[in-house]
Amino acid sequence: MNKKGFTLMELLFVIVIVALISISSVIVFGNIDDETSAKDRKNIYMDIQKSALLYIDLNDSWLEQFKANGEIKIELSELKNSNYVSFDIKDPVTNKEIPSNYMVQIYTAYSDDDLEKYERPFIDTCIINKNELLEVYCNPERKCEGGLTCNSINNCNCYNKEVCDKKSCVANSDGEKKNCCMKK
Repeated sequence: MNKKGFTLMELLFVIVIVALISISSVIVFGNIDDETSAKDRKNIYMDIQKSALLYIDLNDSWLEQFKANGEIKIELSELKNSNYVSFDIKDPVTNKEIPSNYMVQIYTAYSDDDLEKYERPFIDTCIINKNELLEVYCNPERKCEGGLTCNSINNCNCYNKEVCDKKSCVANSDGEKKNCCMKK
């Protein structure tokens, strides 16, 4: 007998192969989308910090305060109100608006990677969550606790990575949540 068509086993085999290809493509493309969102978030955080640097450069009062103290903190809401940052800026990972209580900290930092190459201090930035920030002030003996040292304005600078990576850290100058606001 001459049969034209496919057997049930052949059809099931083709359906299984198509299903496996579909599932693997969803997984692969889903991971690519997650990686893209994370890179977009990193770029947004870096852009916010660049906007803050431009903001203090163009505003004499902030620039003078930075020169006097060696650091300043600018709220994201102020950058939004001054049109340096968009009002509806969203986190691409969570798809929620980036909170206005985030602050950009601009500070003088020192590199310990190659002291001869980086003899002079440089300006660095990070983003911190104002609601989770614990201000630590020096005691009367000009001492701090937990790996912190006093700076010229009686605030404690962090020189201990474990102490610095608190939950208040949102992003460092590279847009990543590690080594945030390290003043070394």
